[in-house]
Amino acid sequence: MVSKLSPLQMELLAALLESGLSKEALIQALGEPGPYLLAGDGPLDKGESCGGGRGELAELPDGLGEMRGSEDETDDDGEDFTPPIFKELENLSPEEAAHQKAVVESLLQEDPWRVAKMVKSYLQQHNIPQREVVDTTGLNQSHLSQHLNKGTPMKTQKRAALYTWYVRKQREVAQQFTHAGQGGLIEEPTGDELPTKKGRRNRFKWGPASQQILFQAYERQKNPSKEEREALVEECNRCALWTARNQ
Repeated sequence: MVSKLSPLQMELLAALLESGLSKEALIQALGEPGPYLLAGDGPLDKGESCGGGRGELAELPDGLGEMRGSEDETDDDGEDFTPPIFKELENLSPEEAAHQKAVVESLLQEDPWRVAKMVKSYLQQHNIPQREVVDTTGLNQSHLSQHLNKGTPMKTQKRAALYTWYVRKQREVAQQFTHAGQGGLIEEPTGDELPTKKGRRNRFKWGPASQQILFQAYERQKNPSKEEREALVEECNRCALWTARNQ
């Protein structure tokens, strides 16, 4: 038996008390045997359920009986969650922050399973471990893995955190390509210059098809514009997604 109330249960309990129901009446109602209504006209029929279906709650005042357990809002731990990656948007310029939010909103409108497969393909293409996503977004490792591999439902806010990471990582990779095109390749550190494990950044490994796209783009234009870099990122992602689907 659960001894600690979940945030949703605490919210419902507070709503009942604020509606005018006394603690004594609530305790008395909880102690009565059989099904009952806290604010109804009479007892329920024998075969009638209290909520009417999975994920539904009995009707409460002020609209608090709205469905809270829809498939899209299924959570793995039931706790309130504020993705830390959202705070990093404050460090961006207004234009950059607005652009990222617009792209994330667009992804949220698409089929979650399709986007999950696209993100998974991107991770595989660049050899990015899921741990990097977890450390940056604060998502649960198991929940993230199930979402990417099986399409397990994830709350909209958590998907927004995942997509924010995805959009930001795309831009980082595009910037790395730009630096390489300008001859700014990063030298391998040696000896005391080796980074610590905590501060080490994951290296990316482009797939053969993506490498071909980038090499051809570099031959055409060694200093691509911002729009051209974004177009290259999208082209490489489409190529990676096509490759993943046909493997």
